[in-house]
Amino acid sequence: MNVSKLPSRIERVLFDRLSELTVADLQGELGDQLSRPELKSLIVRRDDIVRHYSDLIIERGEAIVLLEETEPTSSFAERVATADGHFLPGITFGSGDEIIVR
Repeated sequence: MNVSKLPSRIERVLFDRLSELTVADLQGELGDQLSRPELKSLIVRRDDIVRHYSDLIIERGEAIVLLEETEPTSSFAERVATADGHFLPGITFGSGDEIIVR
């Protein structure tokens, strides 16, 4: 996985949840839709993402890399609002390149 294209910051809750995600968790949610090798592939990608942000935390510090909950503030957020003005469920956008998944 090319982690260089990932945003430079991630919401703390998402980072924590990704760090805790297991094959058993995925099996319980997606086991009837994905094969075991596909589930393991997701975990490998998850490992790459977690390692990327862990390295950034070591390099730059938690306060810089991990975002606390924020409200949508960027003009980009306004452009991705649905026709009725609501944001996509569970997704908000911070300033800059932050995407926040709830």
